[in-house]
Amino acid sequence: MASRNLYGRRHRAHDRGTGAAFSCEGIISDCGFTSAWDVFASVLKDQYHLPAFPILNIADKWVQDRAGYRLAQCNNACEVKKCQVPVLLIHGDADNFVPSRMCREIYDNCPGEKDILIVHGAGHAECFYKAKDQYEEKLTEFLEKEETEHENRKWEKALSADSGSEAAFLLSEVLP
Repeated sequence: MASRNLYGRRHRAHDRGTGAAFSCEGIISDCGFTSAWDVFASVLKDQYHLPAFPILNIADKWVQDRAGYRLAQCNNACEVKKCQVPVLLIHGDADNFVPSRMCREIYDNCPGEKDILIVHGAGHAECFYKAKDQYEEKLTEFLEKEETEHENRKWEKALSADSGSEAAFLLSEVLP
């Protein structure tokens, strides 16, 4: 049985900008980025008016020597292609740190069930504050839909099983 929090809901991953992903039943990403390389290249260009070369190449070598991976390997746009859980992507169209085009690229690469909320006028990590009602409505819609689909999958599994114990357990969760 899935673990539950204080409110009786199963746990889901909620990420704000780190690109974190792990085994879960759904992903909610607020201002997620395509790759570390893309973020650094964007910041260099848009905020410092500098080219990515040679700065990113030097930084990439430094990261590889010390951490054992390259900046382009931290790539959510590629990793999401393997995603098998529902995904909700949230981003501000005025984000000057992680451009909203990165959110759209992740959305386009996500093969399964997905939804997106782009908040007009919201900068980096400002969506909740700029459009609280819209944010909460989209989040609630996503969680309720995922919860319903999860319950349906449990019933399908229980009803297709030979043993009645799983179905009896599910009935005990639903019936008083």
